Amino acid sequence: MEKEIKINYSEVEQSLEDMKASASLLEMNLKVLDGENILASAKKLDELNKQLVLLTEEYKTLLKVNIQLTKQSVENMNEADKSTAVSLK
Repeated sequence: MEKEIKINYSEVEQSLEDMKASASLLEMNLKVLDGENILASAKKLDELNKQLVLLTEEYKTLLKVNIQLTKQSVENMNEADKSTAVSLK
């Protein structure tokens, strides 16, 4: 029984480019609460907002790294496919 993995490289590349574009659009612009009579809960909310902004930036960075590694894996598979095809001829 033959098992073959078929990869549509152009679809994979397009999906990765779409993910990359979406990641670059991801932004967190949260308003920092300010004033003389700030409640403790407002201060905590500001803290959480700042952490959320940092987390979002880290997520974007990791997503970009993941996209790049996926592209490299797809390229390696494509090269292996071509190499195997040449050796079978």
